[in-house]
Amino acid sequence: MPIRVLIRPDEEGGYWAEAPMPGGGCVAQGDTLDEVKEEMLRAVACFLEMGESEELDPAMLLFEVVYA
Repeated sequence: MPIRVLIRPDEEGGYWAEAPMPGGGCVAQGDTLDEVKEEMLRAVACFLEMGESEELDPAMLLFEVVYA
């Protein structure tokens, strides 16, 4: 199951991301794109672990940077 992650620039610098999912979702922030992606990977892994869902393969995260 692919998980869409939307990444947006933060007005104060850095980035924030959201991954809406059934039953909730995840948010993360970071100073760089790489950092926000790593934080989101951790957040989604915790979310899936709590729901005892499938194991997270990093390829499941579809990152999309939004500048609008």
